[in-house]
Amino acid sequence: MLVDLRGHGDSTGKRVYFGAVEAEDLRQVLDDLMAQGKVGGPVAAMGESLGGVLALRWGAVDPRVQAVVALAPYAELATAILAIRDEYARWLPRGLVQAAARRLPEVLAVPAAGLDTEPFVTRSITPTLLVAAGHDPIASPPTVGRLARLCAGPVKYLVVETARHETLPYYLDELREPVLGWLEAYAGARSDYFSSR
Repeated sequence: MLVDLRGHGDSTGKRVYFGAVEAEDLRQVLDDLMAQGKVGGPVAAMGESLGGVLALRWGAVDPRVQAVVALAPYAELATAILAIRDEYARWLPRGLVQAAARRLPEVLAVPAAGLDTEPFVTRSITPTLLVAAGHDPIASPPTVGRLARLCAGPVKYLVVETARHETLPYYLDELREPVLGWLEAYAGARSDYFSSR
């Protein structure tokens, strides 16, 4: 199932909360799908960048999520915001972006630590596959590797050396075997199910 999160696509809302409330949204989506009999399990979460962060957060708070695959998740939101500015919007004054990142917790009415990924992986026992892109200035391999070392549950970490942050999901040849193997091992998904769709 692909979900338009709040502030995205056809969903309501004009604000992104960087995971502070979206994990609860995903829990409610799963509640609704299970109530309708559309999902019975197993459940796994997979995402890239912010989507990877949300998969990690959801896995940390919902025991029904039996496996997580996170591609290029950032560890600290403020650091990722500055890296995005440095990579894609150098014309924006860096000080302005730093000031905006500092104000974000106040604007969203969440604690500053609630916007970072590290606190969630340290308490998550959900089996987690973390994938870094070798040429990623936003969620660098050392950053994703640090998240892997902090995971409380089973974890596997790999790097797709030639990928960049925005291209990592398209490295299907490199990702197919480890992702399907992880989902099969921890969420009971069958590889032949994916290959026949």
